[in-house]
Amino acid sequence: MVHPTRAVRRGPLIDIGVHMLDLAFFLMGEPKPVAVYGSTYAEFGPRKKGIGSWGKPDWNGIYDVEDLATAIIKMEDGTSLTLEVSWAVHMDTDSSPFLHLMGSDGGAVLRGNQGKFLTERFDQTVDVPLVAPEEDEGARVRLSRHFLDCVRTGKEPWTSAETGLRSNLIIDAIYESSRKGGEVKLDWSL
Repeated sequence: MVHPTRAVRRGPLIDIGVHMLDLAFFLMGEPKPVAVYGSTYAEFGPRKKGIGSWGKPDWNGIYDVEDLATAIIKMEDGTSLTLEVSWAVHMDTDSSPFLHLMGSDGGAVLRGNQGKFLTERFDQTVDVPLVAPEEDEGARVRLSRHFLDCVRTGKEPWTSAETGLRSNLIIDAIYESSRKGGEVKLDWSL
C-alpha cells in the first residue's frame, strides 16, 4: 500500500515537474490555474530501491524527498492538467519525459525528442510527425541566444515572470494538497 508523504518534500516535482508544467501550459495556450489536488510519495528511496540510472547514491545519506508526485490542476476555463513525475517507479519506460495533450479537435504527444499531432479529417485518422529542422542548434542554444537577445535589445522574453510565479504556486499547492489531503485553491493576490 502506498501512503502519501506527510512532510513538505523537494524531489522530482521540483526537478522535473516544473519543466513539464511549463511545457504543458505553453502548449495549452497559458490557461489560468485555479485549483490543485496533489499527492507526493516516498516509497523507493527510503527503502534504497528503484535508483535505476539516476546516478550514484550515497546510501549512508538521508533520503528526505518524494520519489513520485501526482496532481490534477483545474483551470479557470474548465480544462485540466494531470501531472505525474517520478525518480523511481515500477514501469516499463525509457526514462524520457513525455507529454500528452488531449483536446476535442486534436491532440499531441511528445516523448523525448519525438512528437506528433493527432487529429481526424474527413473521418480518417491523421498523425502529423513533428520534425526538428535539419540544422537545428538545439533548445539550450536557442534559449541562450533568445536570452542574450532580450538583454541586448530589451525584447520581451518568450516567458514572463508570471509563468515562474504560476509554476511555483502550483508546485507549492501540490505539496500542500498532499500534506492536508484535499484540494488547494490558488491565491493569485500576491
